[in-house]
Amino acid sequence: MKKITALLLAGIILFTACRNEIPENETEEIFTIPRETTTVPPITNIPKTTTITTPPTTTTTTFYTAPPEPAVTPPLLPPVEFYPYEIINERGNSVGNIINGGRVATQGDWVYYWMLHEDLEQDIPWGSYLMRSRLDGTQEEALLQGYGEYTNIIGDWIYFTYNSWYHGAGIYKVRTDGTELTFLVEGNLIGYVNVIGDWIYYTNFPKNPIFQENPFDETVYEGGSIYKARTDGTEKTLIINESGWYVNVVDDWIYYLNNSDRFIYKIRIDGTEITQLSNIQSSFINVVDEWIYYSTRDNDEFLYKIRIDGSENTQLNSINSHSINVDNGWIYFASDYDAGGGFTHSDLYKMCIDGSDITILKEGGGDNIFTIEDWIYYTVPVSPRPPFYRVRNDGTDNHRVEIQGAG
Repeated sequence: MKKITALLLAGIILFTACRNEIPENETEEIFTIPRETTTVPPITNIPKTTTITTPPTTTTTTFYTAPPEPAVTPPLLPPVEFYPYEIINERGNSVGNIINGGRVATQGDWVYYWMLHEDLEQDIPWGSYLMRSRLDGTQEEALLQGYGEYTNIIGDWIYFTYNSWYHGAGIYKVRTDGTELTFLVEGNLIGYVNVIGDWIYYTNFPKNPIFQENPFDETVYEGGSIYKARTDGTEKTLIINESGWYVNVVDDWIYYLNNSDRFIYKIRIDGTEITQLSNIQSSFINVVDEWIYYSTRDNDEFLYKIRIDGSENTQLNSINSHSINVDNGWIYFASDYDAGGGFTHSDLYKMCIDGSDITILKEGGGDNIFTIEDWIYYTVPVSPRPPFYRVRNDGTDNHRVEIQGAG
């Protein structure tokens, strides 16, 4: 199964495919910040408005008219407290996490992740939360209600995208304690956000009516461009007017796939020196330590690596490979197999960056792979709201990630 189009819209499909279309005369709310209570609320408890800070003024925008409040207000998760950081990220997330959708990020000994609350059965997205916890899973806190992708964390700020066919799509930031939700950059369908220092690099794809009929149609993603903007939302700048997939920003270069031919290119962050690096149709590129790791887009989808100057193209394995994430000398990837009855499942693997020591970590799981320290987070694509799991990078302690005390 081809994964290249499904990944970019993993979050937006949760919004559109799992709910009825909103009539033009109605509105939807984007995000709410949890109140100081103890468990997750049902969907009927969403405030009717949310205040979004848009530099340089503050505006109140209503995107969704909620049902009346219940007679008794159920409690939320415990209130968020601020914890100082001993480590400040220089870049907001790893390239491997970003090209898999950026659902998980880390800073210091905190991990931040977007959770779908499976107990909420309504086909609308507000059963989702931005959570954080210690790396060992303790001190879990709800920061924000809503759903985002391409998460980056630098200092006191979390940057993320909200992609919607309806209203409010763009790049946002919120404090790491869940306060000061701020709208930064307007967009249509934004992907592959890399936050480096005080710059945000991203791809913006135009709205395409085909999306409403078939979001997996690759023509939906034609005509996009690569941009950069300051982390305060100013100085939005076009870098190149080409659809950039799997954008990696490394050492003043942007590496990407061109939508027109699916070949690997690089361009300087100032928009100069565009260079074609390969003539092989590729996907899931990871730029790590002078090498570009990728899978081919042919029927085999084998793993390769190539130097960042386009030399020494080398085959690494001979099995179907996707959702690649290269971290600390290992390549983590998923491999599809026919499960029968028209279904395809994925197994989670790892192997050394030289192609040796291939090991299966988990059978029957392995889409959207994220690496955080010695943990591997992944989804199991069995429903529109795929379950979220994590496993040690040695294959032990596999368990589902759930909101503690919710229900």
